[in-house]
Amino acid sequence: MKKQVGVFVSLIVLFSACRVPAVPTVPATQIAYTSTPSPVLTFTPSQEPTVSAQVLSTATQQAWHEKLDSYCSSGRAMGFRFSPNGEWVEVVCDFDTLAIIRVDESRKWDISSNILINPFTDYFVSISHWSNDGLYAYTSPDPHTDGYWEPFHQGVALFRLNLETGEIVEVLPLGKDNWIFYSYAFSPAGNRLVSIVTDKSPVTLNVLDLQSGAEQSFNFASKYNTGGAFVWSPDGEKLVFSVTQYDTSTAQYIATSIMLWDSESSEITELIKDHPSQMGVMEWVDELKINLEAQIDEPTQTVTRKYEFDLATRTLTEVDP
Repeated sequence: MKKQVGVFVSLIVLFSACRVPAVPTVPATQIAYTSTPSPVLTFTPSQEPTVSAQVLSTATQQAWHEKLDSYCSSGRAMGFRFSPNGEWVEVVCDFDTLAIIRVDESRKWDISSNILINPFTDYFVSISHWSNDGLYAYTSPDPHTDGYWEPFHQGVALFRLNLETGEIVEVLPLGKDNWIFYSYAFSPAGNRLVSIVTDKSPVTLNVLDLQSGAEQSFNFASKYNTGGAFVWSPDGEKLVFSVTQYDTSTAQYIATSIMLWDSESSEITELIKDHPSQMGVMEWVDELKINLEAQIDEPTQTVTRKYEFDLATRTLTEVDP
């Protein structure tokens, strides 16, 4: 049973230093609010890159605060992040409360865990994805979790905000009786959403076509009980990800298999079978190579090891062993 606790691992130190270029050239940052046992890998999809904060002058920071602080009930924003097209600003009022404001201040939408879930909740809330066409922003509330083993989860639901109308719709549904955790990723072109309900056996990959609404599902062996760490190929037509076996009775990762989904054939291929670790793909380097990391349990410690996988020869090679 998962328990909500009031423990916060602060990961938003970059907020006060966010910068908007005159012509935006970088995507909005993504922040993970995940607290898990150490040592553990927490996998973040590389298609939602994190951008290093750029230091603003004190005067510039103050100018943004003077312009936008009034949109927060506290009268002081924690920080600001901007959409990739530079037309919208995410005003972070608190860990569970945002104001999404058009830069010209012609529209303003409130997002909070109270609005998305129910009153008196304080789930972490942030914009996790902006649609390529600039019409939507997506948010995935994540409750406070402390000591929870699951390495892939990103939130308990996924909501889409229509930036023109303010309408909020549920894309990945919220559990009715208990938390359901999801790992998910949007394709580079923004036309597909892939997701897995984590901490659940059998693991099922769902591929949703966001234009047609068509959905495909792929089930994996019942021994696996979680999955995620999605990474798309450079052309956005292939996807690699992990399915992992975890023994909750011994609190140990038993094995991870690395899978490939091909949009052209609509088939799943097993690239790596039951590697004795917690493993995830970190980067799709080119058409024939992916980079991975794994947590390996040794007699006295757990160590992180890096690997390369050749897609042509199907060989796994440790890097700098």
